[in-house]
Order: sequence, then C-alpha cells, then structure tokens
Amino acid sequence: MREIVSASVPAELELDAPELGYRADELREASRQWQTEQKVAGCMIYASEILEYDFKETERLEARIAKQTRYCAELKATEEMRSRT
Repeated sequence: MREIVSASVPAELELDAPELGYRADELREASRQWQTEQKVAGCMIYASEILEYDFKETERLEARIAKQTRYCAELKATEEMRSRT
C-alpha cells in the first residue's frame, strides 16, 4: 500500500495551484484522508477474509469432532456388546 501511494504521490510534489483555487495544505490533507480511507478499506477486506477462513475452519473442525464422537460411541457400543457375551 505504501509503495503504491509513494509512487502515485511523490513526497516533494509542488501542490500549489492558485489558478485552480487549491492550496498545498488542502491537497496534502485530502491526500492524507485518502490514504487513511484506503488503509481502512484494506483492513476491512483483510478482516472479511480472516472471518471467512475462520468460518470454514470452524465447520471443518466441527465435522471432525462429530465424526470422532460417532466413532467413540460405536466403539463403546461394540465393547458393551462384547462384555455381555
């Protein structure tokens, strides 16, 4: 993200454009605000990917737990049948 911003907005850029009604400090502030918004957007995308991964892993683990629980119940039932005979 920093590479993109530094390439698109050089540090020593002459921002004054009095003929357009812009002042350098206004443009710098707008640039800072844009950078902040981009960071927030990036964090939100990253967070949604983490939540999606977490959801899939939770489902996978719950399926494994259910499978192992069934296996243990079957094993216990088999042992009880053997002990009765």
